[in-house]
Amino acid sequence: MSLPRILIPTRQYERKEMMVQFVGEYHLRLVLQHGLMPIMLPSMPEMMPYLEDELATAAGLLLMEGKDIDPTYYPHTAESLRWVRSTSPERDEIELKLLELALAQGIPIFGICRGSQLLNIACGGDLYTDVHNDRPERSVMHIDYDDYHNYRHGVNLVEGGRLARLYGQASIPVNSYHHQSVKTLAPRFEPLAYAEDGVLEAFHDPSADFVLGLQFHPERMQSEHPAHVAIFGEFAAAVRRYEAQSKASSS
Repeated sequence: MSLPRILIPTRQYERKEMMVQFVGEYHLRLVLQHGLMPIMLPSMPEMMPYLEDELATAAGLLLMEGKDIDPTYYPHTAESLRWVRSTSPERDEIELKLLELALAQGIPIFGICRGSQLLNIACGGDLYTDVHNDRPERSVMHIDYDDYHNYRHGVNLVEGGRLARLYGQASIPVNSYHHQSVKTLAPRFEPLAYAEDGVLEAFHDPSADFVLGLQFHPERMQSEHPAHVAIFGEFAAAVRRYEAQSKASSS
């Protein structure tokens, strides 16, 4: 029996004078744990002609963390460009095309960290190029290089929202590894969580079965709250519903 396939575009880094394409093992283990088959899609320009065919064989799209998003894809000022760090234009192009196709087809989409930022841009939103320098409010630290994995800050969940129901509480502590963040939320989305300084931490499309963006990383906090794993279960359930509907409509 084959598992429903989800596409995960890869990250890149240079090792010994060659580019390596990879996906973090946390993501791979969680999607396999929930009965999905992760398909790692290389973030290479050569993949562009094949994206539509690859997505046609999939029932979900997972976008994960990585480099800054190129500011040519959203409104920005000359001053804000000072804070942009390393970018990956070929990955931006691939993921934005995948989002265009997936949104048009109603495929479940889960965006984490950079993935949530790109999802917002694909739908008409924009970003702060640096959450600490490109906005006036700076009361919350969103990345701590001295305590990178253990650092937490509070997030307030929107009352009655999808995450508040899932977590069963009004606020949660979350990890934080980002220096960019959503500035203006695209009109199709509704907010689900905010940091204590007002930075948007989660949003979704209320008209879709599952189109969710999270700024924090539930895959790296699995032991801290059962809902961090349950989010992937909700994504998997939506993927299976999409695949069942696709098979029914094609028969």
